Amino acid sequence: MKEKWVAFTEKHAEIWKFIKFTFTGASTSVLELAVFAFLQYVVFKSMNTTPVTDNAVLHFLGIQYKGYMYSYAISAVIGYAAAYVMNRKLTFQADANPVLSTILYTIMVVCTIAFNTWFGAYRAPSSPITTGTACLSPCSPSCW
Repeated sequence: MKEKWVAFTEKHAEIWKFIKFTFTGASTSVLELAVFAFLQYVVFKSMNTTPVTDNAVLHFLGIQYKGYMYSYAISAVIGYAAAYVMNRKLTFQADANPVLSTILYTIMVVCTIAFNTWFGAYRAPSSPITTGTACLSPCSPSCW
């Protein structure tokens, strides 16, 4: 059986890589959501109604409450860091310059988080985009 599995993964290397990538993405998403829920409902529970001070960037992103902001920021960093390490080591077995790839990944993550936070905060709660789909930004009060 092991020989068949090795033969499959060697013959279908890209499919196997896609399977590993999907598993990594799902597992780090579960980790991020679990951390967010713990922080949101346990650690920062008292801050869920404390408004964020007048800040143009946070206002543009739609972040309204400190509890959401801290929970999302911490859980996103943990989730993206875990995804980076797992994908680099397990999925792609990367051998590129780790400093350069970390810098590029960090830039991509910052842009992704900013867009997801902004998009999640400003879409209409009853729009077809949100019906039956997962919330893109746990920071958005409309998602909870």
